[in-house]
Amino acid sequence: MMTMIRSVKWLGGAAGIIGVVFDLANSYSEIKKGHIKIGVAYLFSAAGGGILTYGAIFSVALSPILIVIAVALILGSAIYLSLNIKNEIQRWLMSCLWRNVPMGESDIPEIWPTSSIEIEAFGKALESGI
Repeated sequence: MMTMIRSVKWLGGAAGIIGVVFDLANSYSEIKKGHIKIGVAYLFSAAGGGILTYGAIFSVALSPILIVIAVALILGSAIYLSLNIKNEIQRWLMSCLWRNVPMGESDIPEIWPTSSIEIEAFGKALESGI
């Protein structure tokens, strides 16, 4: 029974490491593109994941406040990223003639000049996989 618990612990730790590395790679990529705020959000997510992963791998009893901070970092960055990263369909909608761009939006694409270009871009957006 204890062997199984240790296996699950290490499996969770490995998943945590993968998540932290993924967040760090995305942070580097976004900062390199000039998206500083998104890169910092990925760094916060990596920090929160790193705290929880450290506790899981090394069997460290984390204090409740540290757990709350780690979860707040992860959830806060996830919410920020979901509100600020646009997928292909959202970008396509912002390029349509009948678009409605939210207030404060900074990355506004050009309007499609013809409907045939708009339809072609819609097909590409659907193919990209949402």
